[in-house]
Parts: sequence; structure tokens; C-alpha cells
Amino acid sequence: MKKACLNAIKAAAFIAIFLFLFVHLSYCKRGNLSYTRKNVSGYYALRRKSLDVVFVGTSGTFSSFIPMQAWKGHGFASYNFCVNMMGANTIPYAITEALGSQKPRLLVIDIYPFITGEMIGNLGDSYTRYNTDGFKYSLNRFLLIKNEVMRAEDLEESPLSYFFDVIKWHTNDLTPANFFCKMPNVDRGYNAMVWGKVNRPGRTDEQKPLSPELEACLAKLLDKCAGTGCPVLFVYYPFADTYKYPDALANANYIGNRVREAGFSFKNFCAEWEEFGLDVDRDYWDPAHFNIYGAEKVTARVASWLTETYELPDHRGEKGYRDWETDYEAWKSNEADYKADIDRRITQIYP
Repeated sequence: MKKACLNAIKAAAFIAIFLFLFVHLSYCKRGNLSYTRKNVSGYYALRRKSLDVVFVGTSGTFSSFIPMQAWKGHGFASYNFCVNMMGANTIPYAITEALGSQKPRLLVIDIYPFITGEMIGNLGDSYTRYNTDGFKYSLNRFLLIKNEVMRAEDLEESPLSYFFDVIKWHTNDLTPANFFCKMPNVDRGYNAMVWGKVNRPGRTDEQKPLSPELEACLAKLLDKCAGTGCPVLFVYYPFADTYKYPDALANANYIGNRVREAGFSFKNFCAEWEEFGLDVDRDYWDPAHFNIYGAEKVTARVASWLTETYELPDHRGEKGYRDWETDYEAWKSNEADYKADIDRRITQIYP
């Protein structure tokens, strides 16, 4: 009997060690996944329950808001928990992931995936993996893949490779720093875009309903938000994307109405475009992304509004936030590099 128990213990220990190494070496094998791994693993690296505001969304969000600028100007701690091409059906799972380690005073959700109609599982392998392969192995990630990715009619790769992404990434070099899926990110989820020109956005008071599929996604998201236990704000940033999505503004108005009916707040920053002082020739990358100069203008106004509206705390000088002060200095170096790149590009066009 003793020998049998000992063998059982050894077998259990072997399985536990194998699973531990399998999971964590999988993290080390993950590709850069555009900005996804950097953003998500940086979020996991934060001290638990240290954030005041969490932004959930797609690349439009992580190019719009600069958490370190908000920190320096107002002292609240924030992070962009964002991935490239976040699907409308991914957002509830992203919220679960984000709230697993943080209990923010405010959750800010970008409605842009509903404007574009992006749904993971139907975006192709690379875009779908932006939404899955940055997350830690967990029940939440399993359900995301099972409920959303596996619904796709024509997956590009083996279904098993979505659940166990090391099958996809096994030929990559190891990144030991990501062993625990925690890689500090001094930019706090902000990602710099380059430079381009856009047209000035219009305005409308019209409302246009979403497709039945997106309407169902919105209903699920609103149900999810009702159970978060923290205030939720839905936003539409001052984008200029009606050339590609002619119904963008009317859809945003409709979503805003639905959000308010459900008891949540909605802020259409696009309707206040003039007040941001944005330059369509210099502050954007494309109609749905800002470069560093545009992001600074957006952050200045949004951070001030959030501070006043939600009475966010000022942690500057607090012992528990000394790393923010240190990381801000590193951020300043990154900021200078981002601006130098934009200046170089503009100079090439306007010598």
C-alpha cells in the first residue's frame, strides 16, 4: 500500500512539473504577436489591484491614450489592456482577464470593434491569435477559444493549435523573460503609430442599428458589464473613419443610446472633435489611429475629463507607486524616440 501511494505521489509530481514547464515554456515560445504580447504580458506584470482605470479595446485605443502622460499630469494609474483587431465577441473575455488581477475604479470600453464589425474566428489566423495567444492558459482563455474561435466555419489551422499555441509557435526562439507571461511595459499599453493624413470627421444625429450578430454581441457585453462591480464607461474616440465606415457615426449614436438604456455611461469624443485641437495633416496615422502628437492631445483632454468626472486619486509621491515614477523616466526616452520618428517622416514629405 505504501509503495502504491508513493508511486501515485511520484506520478502526480511528474504530471504537475510537466504541466508547469509545458505552460511556461509555451509562453517563452510565443511570437511577438504585433503589440499583443507586449501589452498583455505587461499587464500581468503589474502589482495586483494597483490600477485606477483599465482601458479595454483594440489598436484605436492603444494609439489614443497614453497612460504615462495621464500619470504625470493627474497621478492616476491606468493601462491599455488592448490587442490588435480585438473582436466585438472578444471583449467580455478580455474584461474577465483584465479584472482577474485588477479592481479598477473605472473600466473604459472602446466601441470601435462594433463599428468595424470585427469578430474573432472570422478574421483569419493572425488576427484571431492577437485575441487569444497573449492570454495566460486559463479557463477564460479556453472558453474564449471554444465559444468564439471554434465557431468559425473555416479555420486556417488545426483547432488544437489554438488551445495549445506552442503547436503554432514551437519553431520560435525562446524568450526566457516571458517565462511567467510577465514582461514589464513602461509604456503601460500605449503603442506608437507612425504618420499619415486624414479627412476631418463629420457629424450626425442619426442612429443606425447594428447587424443582428453584433447586436447579440453587444447584449452579451452589457450583461457582462453588469456583473463587473465597477463603473463602466463606453467611449468612441475622435476618429475620422467615415470614409471607410460611412455609418460609423450613426452606429456610434445607436450604441450610445443602447449603453445608456442599460444603465452605463457613454462618451462620444468624436462629437467634440474641434475641442481636441487635432490637426488632420499631422496628428494621425490613419483615420482610426493617432501618432504620438495626436495621442498627446487626446490624452490631455480625456485624462482631465476622467479625473473630474470620476474623482480619480492622485498617487504621485505614494510609496506603492514609486515604480511609476521610475518608469516615467524610461517612458520619456521612448516618447522622444516616437516623436523623432514622426518628425523624420514629416520632414521627408515637407523638407
